[in-house]
Amino acid sequence: MAPAVTKHIKYLLRVLMSVEVPLETKEQVFEILVFVTDISSQSREELLKNKTLINIIIGILQQMKNNEKLVQTAALTLSNMSSSSMSRIYLRDYES
Repeated sequence: MAPAVTKHIKYLLRVLMSVEVPLETKEQVFEILVFVTDISSQSREELLKNKTLINIIIGILQQMKNNEKLVQTAALTLSNMSSSSMSRIYLRDYES
């Protein structure tokens, strides 16, 4: 399952970036990403390479504080991704 998600990440990103998609659907996308990043180190590393995904997560964490579930699932996805041994390389640009 995990490789299928990373293979089709561009479709998931479209859902996350769309203003027409309900927040509940975006929450469900992050629930999938939490699951995938929890079970597969390969998926964590593949998703870390995707700057668009990281930017979406950071934007949600900064701007959508009133939507607790979306923020929690985005934060958990980022937390799982950061447990990869390669995370320092890919997240270095986002350190402040």
